Amino acid sequence: MRAQDEMPLKAADYLLTLDNSRDSLYKQVIVGFERYLAQHPEDVDVRLEHCELIGNAFYDAYDDYNPLEREYTNCVEGLISDFPTNHKVLLYQLAHSWGDSAITVANKILEMNRSDPNSWTNQELSIAYQKLANTYEYNGTPDQVIESAELAQSLNDTLDLTYLLAQQYEKKNLYSKATELLLSSIDSADDNLMSYNKAILLLELGVDKKALELFQLIQKDTTLYIDNGKIAQALIVNERYSEARKYLLRALSSSYDKSVVLHDLFVFDYQHSAPDTLLATYNQLMEESFHNDTFGKYRFMLLFKAPFRAWEFNDIFKLLLFLLLIVIPFSIPYIYVLPIDFISRRFGIENDAPALKSSNWRLTDFWIISSFVIVIDVLVWMIFNYPDLLSTFFNDMYVAEENKISLNQANQAIAYFFLMLIMTLGYLKKTDFQVLQSTEWKMGKSIGLGMLFAFIFRTIYFALARTGILPGLEASMLSSVMDYLKSINQYYHPFLAFLLAVVIVPFYEEFIFRGIILNSLDRRIKFIAANVIQSALFALLHENTSLFLFYFSTGIIVGWMVKKSNSLVPALSFHATNNFFAFIAIMRM
Repeated sequence: MRAQDEMPLKAADYLLTLDNSRDSLYKQVIVGFERYLAQHPEDVDVRLEHCELIGNAFYDAYDDYNPLEREYTNCVEGLISDFPTNHKVLLYQLAHSWGDSAITVANKILEMNRSDPNSWTNQELSIAYQKLANTYEYNGTPDQVIESAELAQSLNDTLDLTYLLAQQYEKKNLYSKATELLLSSIDSADDNLMSYNKAILLLELGVDKKALELFQLIQKDTTLYIDNGKIAQALIVNERYSEARKYLLRALSSSYDKSVVLHDLFVFDYQHSAPDTLLATYNQLMEESFHNDTFGKYRFMLLFKAPFRAWEFNDIFKLLLFLLLIVIPFSIPYIYVLPIDFISRRFGIENDAPALKSSNWRLTDFWIISSFVIVIDVLVWMIFNYPDLLSTFFNDMYVAEENKISLNQANQAIAYFFLMLIMTLGYLKKTDFQVLQSTEWKMGKSIGLGMLFAFIFRTIYFALARTGILPGLEASMLSSVMDYLKSINQYYHPFLAFLLAVVIVPFYEEFIFRGIILNSLDRRIKFIAANVIQSALFALLHENTSLFLFYFSTGIIVGWMVKKSNSLVPALSFHATNNFFAFIAIMRM
C-alpha cells in the first residue's frame, strides 16, 4: 500500500507525540492527513480527526487561545458543507458549539428525527437534549432546562442530570422538589466534584446533616477545591463546634479576602470561644480594615464578653457613626412628607373626613411611623446581616451569599416581624382601635367581602399572568418572604410561620399603610393620590421588583375598600386571606 493510502492515526495519538517537537512534527502529520484525504475525501472519520488535530495541536487551555483558529474554523465549515446531514458531523458541530449556535444545531438534529423517525439513536438524541439543557442553563429559563434534561435522561438511563435539575427547581423556589431529587441521587459512585456540588446545594436548602455527610466523604481529596467555610457552616448547625472552628481557620488561611471569613469567625467565637480568643479575632478583623466594624456592632458585643477592654478613639468614632446611622432614617421621610405638606398648603387642600372618619392621624404620624419602619429595617439588617449592611457603604467589601434556608434567616424574620408588631402596638392609642368599627358595613360583611375580593383578585391576577399579559407568574405566586417562612418552618414550627404570615404581618401592615399613612395623607391631598402613594410605599416595603405590580394593586384595592366601608376590617380580612393562600403555596414548595 502506498503512503498516501495509509489511514492516519487518531488525533489524540499525534497530540501526544507533538508535545516535545510540535512545530516540525505538526507539518509532517498534516501532510499525511492531506495526502490521505486527497485519495479518500468521503472518509468522514478521518476528516473529523483532521479538524480535531488542527483545533488542539497548538491550543493553549490556560489562555483559551488557538493560533490556528482560522484554519480550524475553515476545516469544520468545510466538513459541515460537505456532510450537512451526517450524524457524526452534526454531533461534532454540536459538541463544539455554544449559546444560540448550540441551540440551532440541537434543534436541527431533533427536527431531522421528527421528519424521519428513528433515524437517530436514543443515545444521539440524548446528547442533543443534554446540550440544550446545559445551554438553556445560561441562555434560557429553568422550565426549558428541566424539559430538556428530563428528555435527555429518559433517552439514556445511564445519564444522571439530577444535580442540574435540582438547581433549576431551586431557582423556581420549589425547594422540596430540589431536595427530593438530590437525596434520591446521592451515590457513592459519584465523582468527588459532583458530590461536593450536591453538598453545597443541600446546605443552601437547609439539609445540613446530609450535606455534612457528603463533605466528610470528599474532604480527603487533595485535588479538589473545597470551601472549608461551607463545611464549617454544616458543622455549626450540627453542633460540632470544635471541628467547625478548625475549618474556619483553614478557610481563613486559604482565603483571598480574609475579612469575609473573619466576620464568620468573630460571630462563632462570640458564641463558642473564650474571651481571649474572641479578642484576638476582633483585633485581627480590625487589622484587615476599619470598615469591618464601621458602626461598632462588634465593639458593642465585646462589652458582654470582654467588658474591661479599653475604649480607643476609633471605638468612639464608631459609636458616633452608629448614632448617625440611626438618626438618618428620621430625616428620610422628609423627602416625601414635606412636598405633600407644601402642596396641601399651596392649594389649600384640607379634608376633615378621611377614609377612616374616626381616625385622628396627621402628617406627623406619617413621618414618625415611616421613620420607625426604616430604623427597624436598619437595626435588623445590622444584627443579622452586618457584612451585607457594610457592603452597601463600601464597594470593596465582598459578602458571601447566604443560604436560602438557614437558622439566621429564620431568626431575622422573627425579629423583624415582632419588632414591627411591637412598634405598631406601642404607637397606637386605645382610641385608634375604633377604626375596626364601621357605620357602613356590618362586621360579617366586612370580613366576607374582604375574603371574597382577595380570592377574586388572585384569580384574575394569576390568570392574566398565565397569558403573559402580566409578568412572572411563578414569581408572583410566591411571597417575597418565602425563604424566611421556609426557614422558620424548618428550624422552628409551621404554626409560628403561619401566625406570622397570616395574623401578625397583616395586622401591623394594615394599621401602618391603610390606617396611619392613608388617612394622614387623605387629610391633606385627594384620596386618589393618597391611595396611590400608600400603595407604592406598600409595594416598595416588600423589596421585590418582580412583585411590585402585585403589591401595588393589592394596596389600591384594599385602600378603596377601607374608604367604602369606613373600617379597617375588610383590609385585614383581604390581607390575611391573601397571605393564607401564599402561605399554603409556599409550604407546598
